[in-house]
Amino acid sequence: MGFSIIEKAIPFFFGLILLEAVISFFSKKKVYNLRDSVVNLATTIIFSATGLFVIAAALWVYHKVQQHFSIQALWSAPAIPWSTPLSINNYDWSIDTVSLVSWVLVLIIVDFIYYWFHRACHEVNFLWACHVTHHSSEEFNLTAALRQCSFQRIFEYLFYLPLAVAGVSWQMFFLCHGILKIYQFWVHTRYIGNLGLFEKFMLTPSHHRIHHASDKEYLDKNHGGIFVIWDRMFGSFAEESHEPRYGLTKNLKTSNAFQANVHHYLKIIKDLVHVRGFINRLKILFFRPGWSPGDSYRSEPVIYIEEKYQPETGRAVSIYIFLQFIIVLVMALAYLKMAKRPDASLLFKVLAASVLVFSLSIIPALFDQRRYSFFLEMGRLFLFCLLAIGASFSFALNPAIIIPVLVFYLFSMLFFYTQRDQFN
Repeated sequence: MGFSIIEKAIPFFFGLILLEAVISFFSKKKVYNLRDSVVNLATTIIFSATGLFVIAAALWVYHKVQQHFSIQALWSAPAIPWSTPLSINNYDWSIDTVSLVSWVLVLIIVDFIYYWFHRACHEVNFLWACHVTHHSSEEFNLTAALRQCSFQRIFEYLFYLPLAVAGVSWQMFFLCHGILKIYQFWVHTRYIGNLGLFEKFMLTPSHHRIHHASDKEYLDKNHGGIFVIWDRMFGSFAEESHEPRYGLTKNLKTSNAFQANVHHYLKIIKDLVHVRGFINRLKILFFRPGWSPGDSYRSEPVIYIEEKYQPETGRAVSIYIFLQFIIVLVMALAYLKMAKRPDASLLFKVLAASVLVFSLSIIPALFDQRRYSFFLEMGRLFLFCLLAIGASFSFALNPAIIIPVLVFYLFSMLFFYTQRDQFN
């Protein structure tokens, strides 16, 4: 798949998250809580684990479209230069102006297309289903930037196929798209105020706080990725006048990361089953989220005033969840590295990704303290014991490695069983 600029940025993401969490701990403005942060990070790991397959398929399609249906392939138009604009040789450097202009223009076009995709996600119900996960956090901090739906990239990359037709190489698109995503990370903070003249052209934390608001006057505003000029041009811009209320108009009262990914799809399916008439079913898919038969297309959304979802989880269970999550997080980072090796089999990728998705759906759900999550977690711990034993035979691993792992998971099962009364 090649170089990914986002992978190189991951250490900086986690470093900035840690810094912001420390600031939150010592300041009066608390923007972090353990439950919300674990759910946010769990969704992004699920997003990354499943994304390996989505990106590979999407870039293959993109490359094939460029190869066979681009204006260069069909009409022999000049190729779009994508060589490195800056070259350095023996302390002498030079800039290729044509290449530089080409990169800048493609980055601007990538952001322009993203604006319309992002806006469509808020105005078209079946697209909102792949984006709602990102908005379902009731906090606004840097971990919320990483809260993504596993299905969004499928639709997002389709919006970029006109670039392939224009002859933009997949490497050029992938890098510019990565720059866009990295830029979006830093705007998910409540600790940066108004930035003056910068606010006129670029998307800022102030703009993006509005985008994540569920206040009626802020809904569906500021869709830009890097530049806010698109919102100003096309009537979707709003200034921040007060601290927003973050989350959805009706919040998702669960910590289950898998449910955070699929809950709106399930709602759409339920609506499609119960509504009558083919036209009404089309409207459910393509009209605004929340539409129902009898509503006008521009009907106002219902705003629910409710308290934040904050289940009372005991300290022992919270510490247990945090430790188990950190262990799976380390496993996930190792998997993402190993899965990109040329000798990594498809079977390994699928099985490992399935185990990670299963684990990261269960562990955050323990905060809800529902009975089903207790049994699923006991099953997960038992599965990891079996995987450790199987790995010892399959890879002839040193018992000094396997035995501590088995002891840890057996002890985890014993401890977690003692907490069974908290789950009902």
